[in-house]
Amino acid sequence: MYVQKLDAKDILQKAMFQLMKKKTIEKITVEEIIASCDVSRATFYRNFRDKYDLMHYCYQSTVDNFIANIKSDNWEEILVDIFSFLKGYKTFFTNAIKTRGDDSFLDFLYDYSYRFYEEQMLARLGMSELTQEDHDCIAFNCSGAVWLVELWIRRNMKEPPEQMARWSYQFMPPKLQEFF
Repeated sequence: MYVQKLDAKDILQKAMFQLMKKKTIEKITVEEIIASCDVSRATFYRNFRDKYDLMHYCYQSTVDNFIANIKSDNWEEILVDIFSFLKGYKTFFTNAIKTRGDDSFLDFLYDYSYRFYEEQMLARLGMSELTQEDHDCIAFNCSGAVWLVELWIRRNMKEPPEQMARWSYQFMPPKLQEFF
């Protein structure tokens, strides 16, 4: 029988997810994190600067894993999957949006989305650099999309993922819609 060995980062990530289902990052201490997964303080600090660094790792690895498993080429279907994913982790993301500053989920979502759109446009245009207008278009879209996600989460995710996906696509600037 094969038993998967988890590394310290994975163990700490699972602990953080469990704790953030109960409270915001500001109310979680490093002591709680390490106690909940039986990892030493030294191991924690060997892997992460602080609890916010761990939270950022949680965002990054979760979203990277999600994106890697997308099976569709249809952008609206992908958006439905994204909103369904967020809804599946409702408590975690409800707590995550309450964090402000450099390590906030909303800043992470903006930066991640921006890089994604930038990479997609560069690849589809076969270019190595985008125009300032392209960058501004991406920034405008990402700002609005992040605001819409935050609003949806704050409204307790009342609208179904399909509706949020439709709105997200409809609100996308036409310049970006032609790529997606």
